[in-house]
Amino acid sequence: MPRSISYSTIALAAVPGGKSPRAKKPDDDYQQRLLKYIPAETIAFFVPISAAVGDKSRSGLVVITLVAIAGNVLYSFIGKAPGGKTLPHYYVLSIIAFLVWAFATDQNLADLIGLSKLWTSIILGCTIFILPGLDALLAKWNV
Repeated sequence: MPRSISYSTIALAAVPGGKSPRAKKPDDDYQQRLLKYIPAETIAFFVPISAAVGDKSRSGLVVITLVAIAGNVLYSFIGKAPGGKTLPHYYVLSIIAFLVWAFATDQNLADLIGLSKLWTSIILGCTIFILPGLDALLAKWNV
């Protein structure tokens, strides 16, 4: 299973180098999409280092978050299926998913921008609900 979202070849036909719409394959479903927005490598990097930094260094927390965002895009790019195409909006949604997850799971990071536990939970729930649908809509519009 590729580690980036699989889009139907109808959507890929609009992407330069995309496959022919005649060989349509199914899109990833809701659960498969949720699992693919944040690569495991990003989580494996961020969790232990952010826990070690804790509230000792605000700038250190910002730096590891920025590194994790860069790694998130990198591992999303290299994790796609061989010969597969990923629509450009996926990378933006992947960054949003990571940031929401990071703020919801690391209160020290949430404190940097003044988010309470309640608000991080609300934002996480809304993101989990909306993001896959937004992804499917953008894919349908070939964005």
